[in-house]
Amino acid sequence: MKKVIGSVIVALTSSLALAQGAKKAEEPQKALAQEVKAVSSETKNEYAERASLLSGGSFTKEIAMGVLLGGETSDDLFLVSKRYMPLTNYLTSKTGKLVSFVPSKSLNTMSAGMDKKIFEVVYADTRIYSIDSLKDYTPVAKTTSSLQGTWLVKERSPIKEIEELKGTRIGMIRGKAETDLSMFYLAERKLDTQVTRIEGIELGVEGMITALERDSLDAVVLSLEQAREKVKSSGGKLRIVGVTDSVPTAMVFIKNGVPDAEKQSLVTALLSFSEKSNGAQFEPIQDKDLELAKRVSAAQGSAKK
Repeated sequence: MKKVIGSVIVALTSSLALAQGAKKAEEPQKALAQEVKAVSSETKNEYAERASLLSGGSFTKEIAMGVLLGGETSDDLFLVSKRYMPLTNYLTSKTGKLVSFVPSKSLNTMSAGMDKKIFEVVYADTRIYSIDSLKDYTPVAKTTSSLQGTWLVKERSPIKEIEELKGTRIGMIRGKAETDLSMFYLAERKLDTQVTRIEGIELGVEGMITALERDSLDAVVLSLEQAREKVKSSGGKLRIVGVTDSVPTAMVFIKNGVPDAEKQSLVTALLSFSEKSNGAQFEPIQDKDLELAKRVSAAQGSAKK
């Protein structure tokens, strides 16, 4: 495992070198260098803690936690480490097992890891329900934070409620949880085939807002947090027309067959974890959460068509 950790650090260093040569739209090298410096500074404590854990004693077992990435990608290794290393460090310190995260940037790579039984723990959002091998895992916890899809329109728009979205052009970004939630919500009301979905992945959030302001779109789908921010910054020119039900930001699953004592140790540690900087906190998962997550996942096929 020390070799694995060393390889990860080497990969991170290589990624940094590559990132410093990447280009952005404006002042590419300067902007990226500042970003990497800030993130690497924030993660140094996590790496120091990891090093201390590795050198502090022997571990009875190694546990791989598969993480299905969301907005970040596995190329943003510093950002990924900043988000998940505090959790794996905490689980390691509390269980006596060496827990490491393995990022998966697609459902295919996550599915492969689960099929080959590489992951004893899985950390993922509702998309995980499209993977058949999830049947070999038991849900044990969810994040206390949740996600909601939100429709945003111009203040002067005639649209006052969700049902009035029929026949409109809606901007959304494929693969985003808020998109899946919105399509699920529309499908349940049999409106999903009565709207024109405009993929905004090339435009991004700002591009979609510009298109909305120029009347090239009738509505856009954002997360509730993003929508509130845009309403506030618009000076009253935008408003929220509807919000979906909420689903957990992420859920945690443990592979069936893991000894009861080990499983309980992991669950207890999860429920006692709280990372203030990331706002990550966990609670027991309820049947209603699982049912809604399955239904949202089933609607993802509609969002991809």
